[in-house]
Amino acid sequence: MSFNNLTTLTAVSLTVRDVNRAQLATTITRMDAGVEPPWTVSRRVVAGCYTFGSPRVGSVEFGEDIKPPIYRVVNAADVVPHVPPSYTLDGIYFVFRLFPDSLFLVKPAKIFIKGFMGYRHHGDMRFLTACKSDYSDLKLLSNPDLFDRLGRWIKRVITNRKAGFTDHGIANYCNKLKAYAIKRSTL
Repeated sequence: MSFNNLTTLTAVSLTVRDVNRAQLATTITRMDAGVEPPWTVSRRVVAGCYTFGSPRVGSVEFGEDIKPPIYRVVNAADVVPHVPPSYTLDGIYFVFRLFPDSLFLVKPAKIFIKGFMGYRHHGDMRFLTACKSDYSDLKLLSNPDLFDRLGRWIKRVITNRKAGFTDHGIANYCNKLKAYAIKRSTL
């Protein structure tokens, strides 16, 4: 599937509330079919794509077809950006390859796992750290490495077992980004 028509969109300001996942999937399908999505106007240029707590959505090839820059915002221990667990599935599939397909459920398991393999994130990550309720220690990290994120995730989940789910709330993203913008404007 090619998304070359993405280069013909127009830059507009959309809030997270303006487009839900079903609308976005429909829009991508419509763009691929050559139908202009509802936010296109005359200049037809996309300045950038911003996602908030987005899961892994496509293969490396999918990401190469997207022309505008992508910025992924991830909040602390948000569990959704880890779905599907791509690298974990790669390892599990490798282990299953060691067993013959004739063993009970090995072949169906391989087919099932392979269907979720290859999903990757695309773009540059901006990572909102866990912080105090007054946001005084909030940081916005640019492309932190895997071990840094893993350490922060473990610490956050140990101190708040529901954090993986509560950190996905869009209100948390909005409040942290607002606090960061205010903090940055006063520097």
